[in-house]
Amino acid sequence: MIAGPTSRKTGPGSGLGECRGMLRFLIIDDNPDDRKMAGRELRKEFKDLECREIFSREQFAQALDEGGFDLVITDYQLRWGTGIEVLEAVKTKYPEVPVVMFTGTGSEEIAVEAMKTGLADYILKTSKHMKRLPVAVKSALEKSGYERQVVELETRYRELFETLPVGIFRTTVDGRLIELNPAVYSIFNLTDGSQIKGIPVADFYVNPADRDLFVQRLKKDGVVRNFRTRFRMQDGSEFHAEIHARLMEDGYIEGVIQDITTLVEAEKERDQLFETLKTLFEHLHEGVFLLNEEGRVVLANPVAVPCLRVLAGTEVGDVIGNIDGLDWKEYLISPGERSFREVSVGDGSEKRVFQLGGRYTEEAEESRGAVFLVREVTEEKKREERIQAQERLASIGHLAAGIAHDFNNILTVIIGYAEIMLKDPALPGQFRQKVDAIFQGGTRAAKLVKQILDFSRKSVSQKKPVEMGAFLREFYRFISRTIPEDITLEMDCPPGEYTVEADPTKLQQVLANLVVNAKDALSGGGKIRLGLQTESLESPLSLKTGELTPGRYVVLTVSDTGTGIPSEHIPNIFDPFFTTKEVGKGTGLGLAQVYGIVKQHGGDIDLLTESGRGTTFRIYLPLLESGGSSMKEKQVEDGLPRGGGERILVVEDDETVRELLVTILESMGYSAVDAADGVEGLRRFEEESGRIDLVITDMIMPEMGGLEFIKRVKDRDSSVRIIVLSGYPDMEDGGMIAAEGVDRIIGKPVNVRRFAETVQEVLQER
Repeated sequence: MIAGPTSRKTGPGSGLGECRGMLRFLIIDDNPDDRKMAGRELRKEFKDLECREIFSREQFAQALDEGGFDLVITDYQLRWGTGIEVLEAVKTKYPEVPVVMFTGTGSEEIAVEAMKTGLADYILKTSKHMKRLPVAVKSALEKSGYERQVVELETRYRELFETLPVGIFRTTVDGRLIELNPAVYSIFNLTDGSQIKGIPVADFYVNPADRDLFVQRLKKDGVVRNFRTRFRMQDGSEFHAEIHARLMEDGYIEGVIQDITTLVEAEKERDQLFETLKTLFEHLHEGVFLLNEEGRVVLANPVAVPCLRVLAGTEVGDVIGNIDGLDWKEYLISPGERSFREVSVGDGSEKRVFQLGGRYTEEAEESRGAVFLVREVTEEKKREERIQAQERLASIGHLAAGIAHDFNNILTVIIGYAEIMLKDPALPGQFRQKVDAIFQGGTRAAKLVKQILDFSRKSVSQKKPVEMGAFLREFYRFISRTIPEDITLEMDCPPGEYTVEADPTKLQQVLANLVVNAKDALSGGGKIRLGLQTESLESPLSLKTGELTPGRYVVLTVSDTGTGIPSEHIPNIFDPFFTTKEVGKGTGLGLAQVYGIVKQHGGDIDLLTESGRGTTFRIYLPLLESGGSSMKEKQVEDGLPRGGGERILVVEDDETVRELLVTILESMGYSAVDAADGVEGLRRFEEESGRIDLVITDMIMPEMGGLEFIKRVKDRDSSVRIIVLSGYPDMEDGGMIAAEGVDRIIGKPVNVRRFAETVQEVLQER
């Protein structure tokens, strides 16, 4: 590729001093003196100038090949050619480079011919005209600069016209197509303009009325912006378009057109999304509201509106004031923070609790609004308090059960040996009274431990179907004899089906404890009312002690018209050893025992009270559908049943309890083998090799627990009978124990007679 002229340009109106960089001229002349003279005159005007002298055809050809010159000065008459030939050669290869003819042999005809060919100027070689040479060169350079800029502008316009992705058009007002760029063809899915030649513009509009409206606006305003319409292509398909156009002075319409189908569809999706978000915003379960930089509520969803009224007394459009004594900006949280501020309004039963938090919507300080979330958590707080109360009661229950377990082991030994000694006719009379005192004291201690186990829901219940109507009427007859004359006892027991799966003895204990508390609250007389009804729940019911699941329930009520319970005592009312009675008048275990027994029966208890206006306890017990079977009661003979030498393995980690059990079994005529834990018990069982008729095992033991021991024994002999002995058998685990093939569960402390009868029953069932 041959290099062209230099890229230095002279702008319109620019002088030679504004030419950038070194100028390079070709001076073509046979006469060296004329070449030197021309160079001297030019350097007077152009400071940075390089003149290359040409005086042969070979030099001229080389200069043309190399290029890089800004102007050519040539004589007309040359030994190897003419100035016209030089002019034609330069213009052929570099049409933008000006050529000036500086000659002494030319004529007017030659000058005219040269000017037609593209000569910039014609100067005679005379002393008079010599000074015009720099002026002519300067003028030629400026004219060349103008022409170059015009060409460049036209080229750029044409490039833009051809390459812009935006459609550019020129039409007449009456709709004739004049000029279209390739982007218009692409928009209309055309290869060129021949396919639509002669078709009126109006024919492309899906709705011709849009064309009329477009023209009306142009004639009125001279310009149309953002005009949207739909066009139809040659294949019949349609697209959305946007037009910007101007009515020109020559009467033509010039403008741009864009296919905005994707944009329109995106806007439609945006609008649908906005409607979806609006619906979501209006149906959110949490309140959302928007504040501007002044703190004015500009937007709020339906949940937020009532919250704002309660918290700040404001509506949408109002400037929000203080919330709970703090400016609204105090409730803003940082992006990494998640905890909202808690705000309480009102007191007592009217107390409402809200959580509030917000964040700025803009980064700029001067235009910061904020979006807030607000939710009422009154019921959640109440539920949390109930859960905390349940957890507290559960933890106390676990502690109480653990203590009771150890006490039961001790009491088993005390009561067991005392009972054995009392049955011994050889016991001297002076000791019998003392041993009986030990036995009675141990029995009372066992009852106290039983109350603790009732609270912890880990005592053993003997449940059976109980018809609560008959049960309540019997209890009413029994308890009425203990009520003072200044207290009226009433009962409301309408006819109905009130059967539940329960331990009658424990339910009697529940009612007795509640009636005694009611009687104590009526120091000046009053009324106690017992009630019975059924209730069906289709949704969870919130109680003071938790949440009652849906179902059918028998509801026992014990009400009094006494002093009521102060609100500050209610959270601890079912805690063990919590009492408001004077010292010596209550243990604080009564309501704790009631709570434990009710929960043990799969029910729940609620409390309605108001200080000075009485108290009502409502006990919910699951209704037993018809078809439940009742447990058979047995008559027990006086004396302990006797064994027939059967082999019994006793596994118990407490040595004193183990020795007592072995003593009892051997005194009944059984052969006893003992072990201190599950590992030793399994070894002894294997050593006996099928001679063991019954296994009596504790549940909580070191090395190997009772459940694992039972599984391994059953793996070796599935027919062997098993009795579980435990200080606190959890009835929920009872189902799992029974699934392992356990025949009976006996709780500690052991009653010798009941223990002896149970052993005999299990052995007879083989």
